[in-house]
Amino acid sequence: MQKLPVILLAAGKGTRLAPLTDTIPKPLLRIAGVPIIGHTLRQIQPYASEAIIVIGHKKEAFEQTIGTQFEGLPLRYVEQTRQQGTGHAAVQVRGILDSDYCYLLYGDDYYGSDLLKELAGTEGNSIIGVRKTDWQRYGVLVPGEDGMLADLVEKPEEFISDLVNTGAYKLNTAFLEEFERVQESPRGELELTDMVRAYAKHSPVRVVKSRGTWIPVGYPWDLLTLAEYLLSRMDSDIKGVIEVGAVVKGKLRLGAGSVIKAGAYLDGNIAIGENCTIGPNCYIRNFASIGDGCIVGASTEIKGSILGNGTKAPHLAYIPDSVLGNNVNYAAGCVTANLKHDDSNVRAMIKGELIDTGRRKFGTVIGDNARLGINTSIYPGRMIGYAGRTLPGSVVTENVQGETATVHDELQ
Repeated sequence: MQKLPVILLAAGKGTRLAPLTDTIPKPLLRIAGVPIIGHTLRQIQPYASEAIIVIGHKKEAFEQTIGTQFEGLPLRYVEQTRQQGTGHAAVQVRGILDSDYCYLLYGDDYYGSDLLKELAGTEGNSIIGVRKTDWQRYGVLVPGEDGMLADLVEKPEEFISDLVNTGAYKLNTAFLEEFERVQESPRGELELTDMVRAYAKHSPVRVVKSRGTWIPVGYPWDLLTLAEYLLSRMDSDIKGVIEVGAVVKGKLRLGAGSVIKAGAYLDGNIAIGENCTIGPNCYIRNFASIGDGCIVGASTEIKGSILGNGTKAPHLAYIPDSVLGNNVNYAAGCVTANLKHDDSNVRAMIKGELIDTGRRKFGTVIGDNARLGINTSIYPGRMIGYAGRTLPGSVVTENVQGETATVHDELQ
């Protein structure tokens, strides 16, 4: 099988994942110590000659984080200086490809090896679709009787098909010429899907109906879905120290310089980075991902959450089903609730719209460098922004934004 270049679109701002993306591009958010884009690069590597990454938002972070190669796969970067849509991003590679065909993926979604193997095994132009019950959230693929793409409809209001577009393509590079003919979409952008739809009218594009793994990351809680998938499949790798008296049940990745102290109880598959202090007498469970330089101290419980580098929960804290950024201080007595009293799905405010997370249990999202006052309580689905602050005894009933924002129960 001939290896082809892979184009990864990674220039967007990822505003629906704010406050996490206020400081870090979405493809570089880490799970189990590896950026999202790194997990996909690992899966596409057997089929790729090189990866060309289209960057824009906080572009300098990419080379700082993953450099010019990833696990032996050469990387090149192309800048999209103005964010004018996914089609405009893709066309930035025109003129630098030396292959008739290429793969094209979104750099902020996860594509499994099973799905990418199907993509690589196809002949000619192809697009991967998977079945989704919530098809309204995606672009829907409409194959003709010959199995070729007849139409691609973005977020249809009425049912057309439940076969949705994963954004995984294998295409002749001639498709890039369609950019000259596409018009702005209703949201004022030049869309990749419009280019593919136009190209398919004169060059057949096969629709591959796949059961492979695709985990789109559109909202913060999607990171928890991806973490559970990745951690459920990892192997143990212990480079740090586990003291006598600590209990580890399940698979564990423990980075160099980290120590799990006596009395710590770890239950389930858990990834812990380098130079962390875990315990004594803490409880970590259910697919937790903890970054480098973290502290999880006495009487702290972490359930199914992601903690960024340098984040500290030293004592008397509860963090369930949540995503915490880098260098967050989760002070003594702080508690996040993850379950509503009426047992309905948790909703979260994203870009001014209340969004159903689809989760019965979901905690909080906290941006980098936030500092919580002692005994802060956080309602399910509420978020604290970059460098946000809460006063001691705060009850967070709505999102906290800005560097000086504070929430206190007396102010509600």
